[in-house]
Amino acid sequence: MELFPDLDELRLLGSPARRVSLFGGSNLSHRFSLFKGSSLVLRSACFTNHSFPLLRQIGRETVTSLYFNESKLHFSGPYSGDDNLRFPMFPNLKRVKFIGVPVTSNNYRVDTFKSFVHVFLIGCQLTHFEISYGFEPFCSGKLVSDPFIDARLQRMVKANVAYIRAREKMLLALRQNSCASLKVFIDHDRLGETFIADDAISQRQDIPLSPFRRMKLLVFRVSDLTLICQQYPPNDKDCDSASALSSLRTRLFAQHHHSVWRHISYQYSFFSESECIFVEIEPGNNLSTLPFSFWEYPTRRLMSIARILEYRPGALRYFIVGNRVDGYQGIERVMDVLLRENEMEDTCWEYSFMDEDNCKRLLFELSSNL
Repeated sequence: MELFPDLDELRLLGSPARRVSLFGGSNLSHRFSLFKGSSLVLRSACFTNHSFPLLRQIGRETVTSLYFNESKLHFSGPYSGDDNLRFPMFPNLKRVKFIGVPVTSNNYRVDTFKSFVHVFLIGCQLTHFEISYGFEPFCSGKLVSDPFIDARLQRMVKANVAYIRAREKMLLALRQNSCASLKVFIDHDRLGETFIADDAISQRQDIPLSPFRRMKLLVFRVSDLTLICQQYPPNDKDCDSASALSSLRTRLFAQHHHSVWRHISYQYSFFSESECIFVEIEPGNNLSTLPFSFWEYPTRRLMSIARILEYRPGALRYFIVGNRVDGYQGIERVMDVLLRENEMEDTCWEYSFMDEDNCKRLLFELSSNL
């Protein structure tokens, strides 16, 4: 830092667990204190009670961007014996990217999620948040005669319980702390075929309704275009594979469904002030195969669910699908035409198609103008 006083990004890798006490009085500790940059990257790092105070050496007021990449926070009891360790760690934090540690051997833990919320999110007003949980909900299937069905059922309970808790911790922390500031939310986990029920999160009565007044962009990622090209309306029913579990408690914990549009709808409802939804498709998908009926989902489905859950349809104006390689397709709401309800009581909006240039321009403006 002495050689590079204008250094803007600091990266920490690995675990500083050994000989931490020597670090406190070292020259390296002094150099940490000289860092006045805005970006901190923690990659494959592990912080415990003893090593966590090392972060205090870093410029607390200047850090506005945090990239937490496959790192861990593992505390037992108080976070530190240092009474001067204040939270939030970086009060001026604006941009956060959280990439969870991939799960191995069915070891589903949410310790890091809980600690991350307390240390980095509570008390901060973020504008930009990106997340990948490191694992996904799981469905055991219904092959009762399969000799491995018991192991798959147990995995389903562990995975889905952990996912619900981790997801709830992150989303509610954003809603309670960044409701007046958040503009962009990006879910890096590619939408698959199994989703937990978001009803419990969406219907929490101890948090304000529709608080994200400055939301601009909500981003999902999908591998296969066919996953979102379904007949309207979708099959929203919960999967009955959990019925093989013995107790009601575990059945409730393992509850899940296979409707990608139910998931997108509930996520939009949580961020219902979003101006634009962008579904990024992996390269290699042919956007020309999108059927005309595809646009029934954003124009009939999303605001209907938001009106039920949030008591208002929200502010959605644009819906865009595509990527940089295959191009983009999108629609724009016709703002001078009022919302209407059809015979199925769907909240519908009129739209016009956007060409590729307008799609790219809009995405650039929404993502860069922070």
